Amino acid sequence: MNIKPSHISLFTATGAENLGDELITLTEVQHLQRIYPDSCITVFSHDTARTKRFLLSQNISLNKVVIQEYFPNFLRKKPLRNIRLLWETLRLMRNSDHIYIGGGWLLYAKSEEGHSPLRLWSLRARLAKFFKKPITYLSLGISTEIDELRPFSRAIFAWTEITVRDRQSQKTAQELWYKANILPDPVLSYTPEQRPKTKTIGIAFRKWFLSDTIVREICQKLSSLSYEILFLPHSLHPTDEASHDGYYLQDFLSPSTSTTQTIEQTLQAYRKCHILLSMRLHSMILAVDHHIPFIGVSYGKKTQYLLEDLDWKYAHTSDVSAAQIIEDIYEIENHYTELEKKLAQKHLSYQTLYTNSFPWK
Repeated sequence: MNIKPSHISLFTATGAENLGDELITLTEVQHLQRIYPDSCITVFSHDTARTKRFLLSQNISLNKVVIQEYFPNFLRKKPLRNIRLLWETLRLMRNSDHIYIGGGWLLYAKSEEGHSPLRLWSLRARLAKFFKKPITYLSLGISTEIDELRPFSRAIFAWTEITVRDRQSQKTAQELWYKANILPDPVLSYTPEQRPKTKTIGIAFRKWFLSDTIVREICQKLSSLSYEILFLPHSLHPTDEASHDGYYLQDFLSPSTSTTQTIEQTLQAYRKCHILLSMRLHSMILAVDHHIPFIGVSYGKKTQYLLEDLDWKYAHTSDVSAAQIIEDIYEIENHYTELEKKLAQKHLSYQTLYTNSFPWK
């Protein structure tokens, strides 16, 4: 007989003003609330106020949700505060019936603050195992090099249930001798409100991958075709300027372009977009969710895997030219309804797969 957990702990990357990470948290909390409506859920966050603000903006009930600040959090600057955070983390782990970790890209070698996330996740997993708590990893994206991950793999993965978001992550887990099942990125299960779209092209680019000249050429040509151009920053990181899409995209503002100012505005803006130019992974995923034909510009493995899984024709690497982008725009317009239907079908299949594959006891 299965016993429903009364207290669940959820560890994600929420609280750092990244739209993808906030949507992962939102969709996982919603899914856990549907499965375990009587359970209390503790969400661990890098910034509790930011997490609470986003969840409330999406009209989610926080009646049985506790948002707890992560340990460590600026340990060198606030050592006494971190002693309290450690104690609270231990107490909440001890009182949990089940611990969920993920999804997304959590396992990487070094953070902006200089500490090692692999060491942190190793510590958290060890603590959960010390208290004999079951651990389930949700939709992990594993792109860390095997040699970097291997020293921590036993502490992180041994005696746990692992789900990953793509086949390459599954292959990596298998190379480390751990079984992993596929669970799509949680945001692919998101169901937005569908609204009539305007002649707006949304652009969700990030720094370093396209030349400024190419971006300006794209904007100028789209303006000449009478499209409204709206920049969609996905990351407004509070301390890492290099990851702050807003700082990057503001360099391309002109009388014919505009931008959103918050991640909540960015999410809302997808409802009116006609076509998307997507580099961010969760911009591509939101295109699927909203059934918006898009041009994907892949900058790494995680975007490449999604575009391959979608079998999406309008996919490029970061050496794409402005002329290729405009050529794709013309072709998308000529096949718009057909592409909308394809994305709607893919969205439904992802939602079904996520619901049926979600690990629960």
